[in-house]
Amino acid sequence: MRAAGKILVGLLLLPMALATGYWYSQRTPDKPRFYIDDDTEADVWQLPIVDPYRLIATESASMNSPGYSRWGLISNKEQLSFHPDSINYEKGLILLHDADGDYGVVDISRKTANRVKVFSNFLKVADSLGVSGKLYPAEAVYTCWEQTRQLPWAMEIFARNCAENAPQ
Repeated sequence: MRAAGKILVGLLLLPMALATGYWYSQRTPDKPRFYIDDDTEADVWQLPIVDPYRLIATESASMNSPGYSRWGLISNKEQLSFHPDSINYEKGLILLHDADGDYGVVDISRKTANRVKVFSNFLKVADSLGVSGKLYPAEAVYTCWEQTRQLPWAMEIFARNCAENAPQ
């Protein structure tokens, strides 16, 4: 008799569980997923760096000439004054080389952006902030993102976090 009661309760709860599962699968997310959802127009290319910063371009190919970068750095649809040809993300900082020849450091937590004119000064700033100052070509990062959906600094961050959290 007890087994029959359990089966009956299970059969009565099954439609509720199925309805809940269906409802959950049909819900819309509260916020677009930064690295997955792409809400740009079809003729716009974007490269997510870290929420809310991304590189965005409206041309299909780089001109490969000095002083030119098809990329613009934006934050929440607001264009920043950088057009990077090289970029990196480390420890809450976006490091970049601008097509104008300047170097930039964008501090995400403080929401500040600083320009540095000389490479040696850029390395000093990077060292004082505890980052390497290594930069990746923006076109190569975009090609990697387009083909694999991976960013070059993601593995470095993952490896560093694993090493920091490893048991001693």
